[in-house]
Amino acid sequence: MVRFPFLRTLILFLFLAIAMTSAILLWSFLNINDYLTKLLIGTAVATLLLFIAECVLPLDFSYLFERVMPITIVVYAALLVKSGHGFGVAGCLSMGLTFPIIDALLYPKLVGHREAKNWFLKMIVRWLVSFILSISLSLPALVLIDLSVKEINLATIFSLVIGFVGMVVLIISTLQLSVFNHKRDHQYAINNRGLWKVSRHPNYWGEMMFWWGIFLIMLSLDGSKWLLILGPLMLFLLNQYYRIPKLEKEWVEHNAKYTLYQQETNLLFPFTKPNNH
Repeated sequence: MVRFPFLRTLILFLFLAIAMTSAILLWSFLNINDYLTKLLIGTAVATLLLFIAECVLPLDFSYLFERVMPITIVVYAALLVKSGHGFGVAGCLSMGLTFPIIDALLYPKLVGHREAKNWFLKMIVRWLVSFILSISLSLPALVLIDLSVKEINLATIFSLVIGFVGMVVLIISTLQLSVFNHKRDHQYAINNRGLWKVSRHPNYWGEMMFWWGIFLIMLSLDGSKWLLILGPLMLFLLNQYYRIPKLEKEWVEHNAKYTLYQQETNLLFPFTKPNNH
């Protein structure tokens, strides 16, 4: 049984709150008309603050940062939207903050800074990726801030359903994983219950579905904003070709039963033929 890490969680959220508040204040009070410049500066400052914190503390701030920062910025932009739908959009998007908060509350992640070779260089690269990903996923804020929509269409409703389903999958899978992590008898015990019985990585599946839904919502409101595809596309490529393969390799090396789990359970999307790639 894993003990609940109160102090670790408190420190994690304290530094995250400082970083997020700094970014929002810069967005609000910088005397710059270009919202993209504000976004870049605010995210850069938040990234630098948490990077420094991670240099000192053995906590994985980047994991939480790249999941909370984009949603926070998009929610803030939705609150400033020029149409009456702003508060509703902000409220719906705010639910997306549930999954990283639950995950961090129940199971804040550690990083072994000085255990790996060239740890500082690797940390710089990881945070650079987190910065670029956060910027890419925050781009919908630049559309929302100048958006004036009185009515939504069927495409918007369809996109909302996609994003909502993704968010539900994400929240449920995160809860299931966090609860399992507290009950497991060793680090590489296999969680094959709930959504983890039909997908080896339902949290990644839900996360990607959520952000693709956000992209489709923005596109349904303004069909010229194809550039917003950068965020969900980068997230998909990062998960599909780096994070997931890295996890799969690690689990195969540490738990011989994981190969059987691969044969019985699909990699990402459920209800398709299981694979071990």
